[in-house]
Amino acid sequence: MGFIKKLYEKFVGRENLSAPCILVSHVFDEDDEAELFFDLVLARFENFDQQNNAVRNKSFSSDVDFIIQCTMASLSSTELCKKFLNRIDSYLYIYRRIEEYIGIVKQSAYWIRGWENDVKQLKEKLLQSLSRVFIESKGLQPNLCLKDEQQLRKINIVQYLMAMTEIGAKTIDTFFVLIKLSFQSSIVIDKHDRLQWKIIISNIKYFKISIQEFISNYITYELAFREFSLDLPGFIELIRKNHPSKHSEESPFLIFLRLSKDLNIKTEEFFDQYRTLFERGIKEKFYCFSHIGDLFTIIGRHDRVFDVYFTIYANSVDLDDLWTMFMYLSTKSELNDIIQKHLISKLSIRTAGAPIDSFLRYTKFATECMTKIKHEYHPRFLRIFENIFEGFIGHQLTDERYSYRFSQSNLKEFLKISLEMSTSHDLQQPSCLLIVRCLIFQNSTRQLNTADKTKGLFEKLNDFDQSLCEKNNPAAI
Repeated sequence: MGFIKKLYEKFVGRENLSAPCILVSHVFDEDDEAELFFDLVLARFENFDQQNNAVRNKSFSSDVDFIIQCTMASLSSTELCKKFLNRIDSYLYIYRRIEEYIGIVKQSAYWIRGWENDVKQLKEKLLQSLSRVFIESKGLQPNLCLKDEQQLRKINIVQYLMAMTEIGAKTIDTFFVLIKLSFQSSIVIDKHDRLQWKIIISNIKYFKISIQEFISNYITYELAFREFSLDLPGFIELIRKNHPSKHSEESPFLIFLRLSKDLNIKTEEFFDQYRTLFERGIKEKFYCFSHIGDLFTIIGRHDRVFDVYFTIYANSVDLDDLWTMFMYLSTKSELNDIIQKHLISKLSIRTAGAPIDSFLRYTKFATECMTKIKHEYHPRFLRIFENIFEGFIGHQLTDERYSYRFSQSNLKEFLKISLEMSTSHDLQQPSCLLIVRCLIFQNSTRQLNTADKTKGLFEKLNDFDQSLCEKNNPAAI
């Protein structure tokens, strides 16, 4: 009888045990492993069930208690621990049958509350044994041997996995071993609707470890998941459920890119899937401003990705924030052609209808920013500003809904800005010519007759900055 003998002697005399129960208990002393052992376990439990169905087994509750104690003792046996590796299917099956029996006993007058705690301890011991094997083998073990779809459905390993809704340092190993076994089971029983990482991650309610720690543990056991590696939808769900804090010192985007590389996920594919979370984060003001700016710097060489993400940002923030981002990128990036193109496009559209005072404030920001930009990037910065400026002036001075708001002093100030914040400092720029035309020919609505209009024209010409005519051919103005 081996180690079962002591347990048997403990129960005999105090409890009456049925013959099928004793036969079940002896199964642990058998030498068989893997599927042969499972077949033996299955046969003895089926025999136990048949006997219970054929006659009213008055010792049923005692039998169940004895099976629990035998199973627990076998998991604690040094000798049987060596066989556990090739018997995990059977142990999972035995535990599931015990759960069924406990459900039956609960409905009878023989229920003892302490058994519930015994079953809980048995489950914990079983999961600890699985985790131990998993850790010692770096994830290569354990593996399911069973290929019987019906029995795998009865064992229902996924149920163990889905019961884990809180993941921390003490439970992560158990979590991963159950994922591995659940995937192996799913291959057999879910041919058309297999288990997905996204579903597994979405089931977790509480993370007590960071996303970096989660992936680090996953990489440690990467060999366990060669056939079903953590995919992009699963990774995105992990980010959604376990996002780094807004106050994290390291940019979450840098973290995600590094982890994507660890998971062999291509950068553009990651950003294609992450965009929805990014948009939500921008609208909810979840990200630190500098982290967003650094992200745009990182993706500045990916035209399509930059377009998508900067469009989301430009459409979600107010104009002040958009201009602040323009200044940030100007001081932190090289302002390559891709970044220039999208800054010009988005800022020109958003700025075209800006109030005069706001745009004057933005130009002041731009002037101050020039002192912080590397000298070799000045032409790039000015090219962006010129295009935005041209768009603003062209839109507002040619539209009566805006043009009436410009005073003579406004026009003079904008003319000065146009010449100073320019790569050419040329009065023949479209914006300059438009401002000059307004300065000279824009009449007050109070000037109703020709004489007043003519007088006003000469006054404006007399007031016009003569130095501009000295530096530029008046005929070209």
